[in-house]
Amino acid sequence: MKLTIFNGSPRGSKGNSEILINWFKEGFLKERSGDVIIYYLKNQEKHPDMIETLKRSETVLLAFPLYTDAMPGIVKKFIDNLEDYQGSLSGKSLLFLVHSGFPEACHSRGVERYLKKLTAKLGADYLGTIVKGGSEGLRIMPPMMTRKPRLLINQIGERFAGTKSLDPGLLKKLASPERLSPFSRGMYRFMSLIGLSNFYWNGMLKKNGAYKNRFDAPYV
Repeated sequence: MKLTIFNGSPRGSKGNSEILINWFKEGFLKERSGDVIIYYLKNQEKHPDMIETLKRSETVLLAFPLYTDAMPGIVKKFIDNLEDYQGSLSGKSLLFLVHSGFPEACHSRGVERYLKKLTAKLGADYLGTIVKGGSEGLRIMPPMMTRKPRLLINQIGERFAGTKSLDPGLLKKLASPERLSPFSRGMYRFMSLIGLSNFYWNGMLKKNGAYKNRFDAPYV
């Protein structure tokens, strides 16, 4: 089976999408040797060529992060450019990998439903969506902290290579928690009160010279 992968992260090969893709690829290649090719949607000038590649591909994985529950603009642009191909991708199989910084999988379910409808409009076969929450820090975590999700995604990739389907049990484990428990929500509130929950984000704001603007409300 040849697998074509489109990485929809604006960070390209330096983002969390790349890490998740490589974990899936590791598992896939354990079970089945074959061609796995990755394209980067951040190279927008190459979108027409990528669409031609998608039309020629048998099995396609589109992976991208969510930014406040929404797909990146480069992914939406790529999808919009598929409008002329509605109903013409019969015989193609599509699957998706959606991840976000939010720990709860429920934030990704709206996009998951959209992707299923999109696949139907294109006339392709929908193979499912891999959902992973709490992904923002993956690229800076030591290997010991990412051992569990890496193993799960390896297994998902390996099972997919063998059966061309996504294992529901493994998907559920990876997506957990669907919603935070009352205790977890209480812990997040406490961390917010003492400033711990904003530590990473404040660091990113300072790094980009935007910390002083963090309370701006330009549309009010």
